[in-house]
Amino acid sequence: MLKMKGDTMKLITARTREVVVENLKIAKTPFSRMRGLLFTDQLLPGHGLWLVPCDSIHSLGMRYAIDVIYLTKAGQVVKLTHHFQRNRLGPVVWNAYSVVELPAGSLEKIDLKVGDTLQPS
Repeated sequence: MLKMKGDTMKLITARTREVVVENLKIAKTPFSRMRGLLFTDQLLPGHGLWLVPCDSIHSLGMRYAIDVIYLTKAGQVVKLTHHFQRNRLGPVVWNAYSVVELPAGSLEKIDLKVGDTLQPS
């Protein structure tokens, strides 16, 4: 299982040791997961939100697009979504345990593939 260290953390790809997100905030309570990124104006480069547990997202009421990483409980990437647009419903990803939300365009800048494993650093 992917271990969380405190309320924010850094995630790296095990295969390449590349930093996926420098400042990852964790939403692990029902309220924090429900609120997510709603009512925020932007997600800054290098920042992200990790929804735990979570297997589906929506962007209803959001003001901007995001990139999305779906992870198993062990931290393995099972789905990547580039530029998930605002006011959309995402699919249920049955084998996902959690979701990492990043600024739109973040996934284009890193070497991350389905099957990779993310780990805290």
